Amino acid sequence: MPAAKVSQSPLALPLETCHTNSMIKGNEMQVYAVMGGYDYEGECGYTLQLFDCKSAADAYAKELEEGCYDYAEIKTLNVQMQSAIAA
Repeated sequence: MPAAKVSQSPLALPLETCHTNSMIKGNEMQVYAVMGGYDYEGECGYTLQLFDCKSAADAYAKELEEGCYDYAEIKTLNVQMQSAIAA
């Protein structure tokens, strides 16, 4: 199973201009990281989920905010897919 590695530089484009499932370069792709949190306490790591679809990320963020979390944060990240098995 390929391991996802978060690249050092986040995508410079605003979230609204990014396209779903877009390939950035080579085997690097864009994902949306969604995490819920509480005011004055911070994010809850166990709520972290990655999505390649913006609408699915928005739906999960809305679900978190309507649940017991004070806010949900969506970040756009570039991940590079790598496999331990040589082709």
